[in-house]
Amino acid sequence: MATKTVRHGEGGEDILGLVAFGSLIGIIFQIASKKSLEEEHASLKAYASELRRHYENMRVRERLVYKENLELKRANEGFMVINNRLLKELIEAKNEVIKLKGGSPETSRRRRKRVRKTNGGSQ
Repeated sequence: MATKTVRHGEGGEDILGLVAFGSLIGIIFQIASKKSLEEEHASLKAYASELRRHYENMRVRERLVYKENLELKRANEGFMVINNRLLKELIEAKNEVIKLKGGSPETSRRRRKRVRKTNGGSQ
């Protein structure tokens, strides 16, 4: 039976020792980076939950602003109706005043043009 003999050389042991030491250092860095990654993951999860909370708050505010905007639109429409009614009443009242003074009811724009022409010619 033939047996193999393994020679141990000084150079081979040094290389194996360096490889083992390098492997050990690599494992230490992996453990440290894993711990760092876990901490970063936890902080990102906390940040994401904070963003979700802010988003929900913004949605609530958006709904409130939307409702207020609708109420303001309705109020504006009501004011426009009142304004148009008052404008009509004002025109009717001006026409009534003109009738009572003995003139014919004209629009104030036509009257102004006629007054300017007569004033412009007498100067």
